[in-house]
Amino acid sequence: MPKTRKVQLSFSGGEIDTQMYGRIDAQQYQSGLATCKNWMVDPRGSLRRRPGMQRVADSLDSTKKSRLIPFTYSVDQQLAIELTDQKVRFHAGGGTLVWADLKEFERLNVNTTDNTILFNEPHGFAQNDRITFYAEVTTGIGDAFSALPDAFADNQNQNWHVDVVDSKRIRVLDGSAGSVKNIGTRGSDGFRFYAFLHGEADGKVGPARIMVQWNTGTGTNAPSLWQGSVDSNNNPIGTEYCLHFSVADATQVGFQGRFYQGECVELVYRDASNNAVRVPGLTAPLYVDYTAGGTAGCSNRFGLRTSLEYVDTPKGSPGDTYVSRTQIQAAADTINNQDIWIRQFHKQGDFIYVNDASDVNTPTGVPVFDTGRLYRVTKDFGSPWLPANTSGTALANWNAVRNTSLEDADPQGALSITTPFTESELFDIEYDQSGDVVTLTHPNHPPQDLKRFGPTNWTLGPVDFSPELPAPTNVSGTEDRGQAYLFRLGYDDTTLATGNLPEVNATVLSARNLLDFHPFSVGDQVYISNSTVSQQNVLAFFGIDSTT
Repeated sequence: MPKTRKVQLSFSGGEIDTQMYGRIDAQQYQSGLATCKNWMVDPRGSLRRRPGMQRVADSLDSTKKSRLIPFTYSVDQQLAIELTDQKVRFHAGGGTLVWADLKEFERLNVNTTDNTILFNEPHGFAQNDRITFYAEVTTGIGDAFSALPDAFADNQNQNWHVDVVDSKRIRVLDGSAGSVKNIGTRGSDGFRFYAFLHGEADGKVGPARIMVQWNTGTGTNAPSLWQGSVDSNNNPIGTEYCLHFSVADATQVGFQGRFYQGECVELVYRDASNNAVRVPGLTAPLYVDYTAGGTAGCSNRFGLRTSLEYVDTPKGSPGDTYVSRTQIQAAADTINNQDIWIRQFHKQGDFIYVNDASDVNTPTGVPVFDTGRLYRVTKDFGSPWLPANTSGTALANWNAVRNTSLEDADPQGALSITTPFTESELFDIEYDQSGDVVTLTHPNHPPQDLKRFGPTNWTLGPVDFSPELPAPTNVSGTEDRGQAYLFRLGYDDTTLATGNLPEVNATVLSARNLLDFHPFSVGDQVYISNSTVSQQNVLAFFGIDSTT
């Protein structure tokens, strides 16, 4: 039996009572709905989505226009993307997506008598949570880091822990279950102060990886130097997968170049201009894995893997992705066995944290007002070489990274990304989503791909139209289409179908006029295939010469 489909042209009846379900003769039934959830009925018959019922957040800049577009990956993964003047933010679950849940406190609410801090809102910290402190300049002068209360204006990798007083007040312990930290000063005027969860992950502050400088020492104790595959007596160094970088020595924990499980790195050498160059022939980036020796580990050395997902799995397991000592030596042979160093590699969308100058890992030459800060990576880069003995070069190297590869993280914790779209262009943007990628287009800019790699890992950049397959190599050949000729006479007959190649024979040459024949213009370059007519006649007829 064929199915009958009814087209409902009006919804003005709204949601009707269940007792009306049998009244197919009633007008309200014809324009009614059994369920009308999250829609508003217009008396003229149409429906429109209801507006929100909860205030989520202020716009990024209330003095400028904003535009919301949807991001829908699945039924339970939906966000609202806020486009505003040269920025984009994300909102989900009734709040703004943040890189860290910052808890604000005022300097006047720092009590130097009982060493407590009173937050503006409930802090949400649990007893013994590890935290760190952050500051933002408002009207003050100087670097924000030094403006914090004196107890916290030093190395932000310190082991501060929470002693909960009540829902809005805490004391700070100088270690897990340690003693209460004495607060001598409240901090400086003209700054906003925050605390947030530090986390327990090695080498990180919250979501951000602590940036360390690349040490270019070349001695046996150099902390970042690959010690090679054999020693001076030609004895193997390390094992095939437990690589010998002296940085892995357990006695050097906390020293420049210390790497952690799963950390993203690359191998580099120095060219003639003293620039870092990635070692050819090796996958990049690579990931540190201390389980390279199997369940016994690597005796304070580590292996390198080409895929993060296989870190913590032993050598020989399915999907093995280790880089061997033999592979590195083969790559070293291609660069005349120059020194090879290991350094951090930072990927677009990552967060990094630059500690204050009291930390030995902090890159040399970084200005004090750039330390104690959290940045978002906008372009892939390796930690710069910042030699302590050439501060001018060190500052230039840092500034090059700062200006091309980093942007300040939102000081209030929101995840925001810089975009090329200005306020006046927002409502002319067209968008389309495929999986985790939203493509944004505007006539004034190259198409942009907004990509999601994780909850707080988003990137925005021009669409890459380059071919996925490399161009063929080792292909040679010479194109030979014969002698090239240039037309000297024109043609103005539109009756000849374009795209048809004229065929010439002796009869046509004598019977038809040139201007009734060929579809070419003066200056066109042509090639002639001729087997029945002499070359001189052809050249004369077409009015061409042999100038190429």
